[in-house]
Amino acid sequence: MADSTEDTEKTVLHPEVTVKLVGEDGNAFAILGRVRAALKEAGCTPKEMQEFTDEATNGDYSHLLQTVCRWVSVDADEEEEEFPETTSEDLGVDEISDEELDEYADDIDEEDDDEDSDED
Repeated sequence: MADSTEDTEKTVLHPEVTVKLVGEDGNAFAILGRVRAALKEAGCTPKEMQEFTDEATNGDYSHLLQTVCRWVSVDADEEEEEFPETTSEDLGVDEISDEELDEYADDIDEEDDDEDSDED
């Protein structure tokens, strides 16, 4: 069985051109502009760029994205954004011990049990 990456690369018209979609402006015109600029930078002819534009704008937003994926490589930026660890000190609160947390959870459970018995 063929590698799916190889299959994808074979179907992309300009695999050497990469356009970032995730984390960028998702407006259809912004996407068109980024792809056209990338195609131009890669040396595509005005005719090819017009063919891309005509195809991409011949449908809805989903069709635009499918066309982009057929014409260029898409940088999905699948890596999750890393956030710095936030401490209770950063939030200006006192640290809660595991015992205090368990006690708080028990109190909530008791309140839920009381509410359930009141409904009966």
